[in-house]
Amino acid sequence: ALSQPMVEGLIIATRPDCLTDHFIQAIAQLKPAHYPEQQAFHISLELGFQTSKEQSVQFIRRGYENQCYVQAVAAIHRLAPQIHVVTHVIFGLPEETTSDMLSTVQFVLASQTDGIKFTVLHILENTDLAPLWKAGQVPTLSQEEYFSLLKQALAQVQEYTTKHEKPIVIHRLTGDGPKKILLAPLWTANKKKVLNDLTAFLNEE
Repeated sequence: ALSQPMVEGLIIATRPDCLTDHFIQAIAQLKPAHYPEQQAFHISLELGFQTSKEQSVQFIRRGYENQCYVQAVAAIHRLAPQIHVVTHVIFGLPEETTSDMLSTVQFVLASQTDGIKFTVLHILENTDLAPLWKAGQVPTLSQEEYFSLLKQALAQVQEYTTKHEKPIVIHRLTGDGPKKILLAPLWTANKKKVLNDLTAFLNEE
């Protein structure tokens, strides 16, 4: 990627437990040889966090504790403050309440993330969740429920930004699973309609 003349930045998706000080410092030094010295080269590290609820962490077998994420974000800001930290959050994990999901947003904000990617839980064929969903044990969020959660989460982000004078970039408001293996929620399959509906919902008074 660095050899391509049109590349102006790198976005690297990884896990907090894969980050070492050496890795962070090495990534921070990346820059194409042809890139102007006076121009900043954008680097983002995207961290899969998903949820701060410990029971959910165990259920999805995330593989690391919340504190690992906190320490990773702190290390990035300490060693390479120019790197933009993006955190992935999933709404709709099994047995999570509205309070649980909004607590996750507060957690990542308090941990000093620079950006957030939101998505809704997708049930995909040939995954561990598929048979549980088919047995009626894993409900999924409706479009209205997800939009309501997003609106509350964005209000939290706005409040945090105002209070701390720290802008938070919202990189994604929704995701979509591969249609061929998507079991639920099926409303996510029509991404253009979802985005249009979401825009109208967020603009409502």
